[in-house]
Amino acid sequence: MYRNNRREGSDSIGTTTPAADYYLAEGATGYNVGYITYVLVQNPQNSPTNVTLTYMTQNGQVPGPSFQMPANSRKTVKVNDQLPPNSDVSTQVHGSAPIIAERAMYWDNGTGRPATTPSAWASHTPPSTCQT
Repeated sequence: MYRNNRREGSDSIGTTTPAADYYLAEGATGYNVGYITYVLVQNPQNSPTNVTLTYMTQNGQVPGPSFQMPANSRKTVKVNDQLPPNSDVSTQVHGSAPIIAERAMYWDNGTGRPATTPSAWASHTPPSTCQT
């Protein structure tokens, strides 16, 4: 994403293969810098896909929205609309078919312009299902 006549921007690691589960770290809402966090989901499938978000906060797991995504579509979820101000949050994104997900955060960097950071996503088998 670029802004300020392309003098500022951010990028994120791309994914080469969609996955059913994504674990997005280090989101936040509010605080003194006004954190705004978004979860961005893409359905690259040729059929609809059901998606569920689960937030991991300092107070435990919080169910997030569940929705059906049309084929070959994307959706943006504003986490601030789902959680109270001043929440630290990581997010699990689960798709009934492989999807792509990332997290974007914006905040006031003290110059009157927002700062931003994209997520470094991870998709893998949850630790509770790993076998040794």
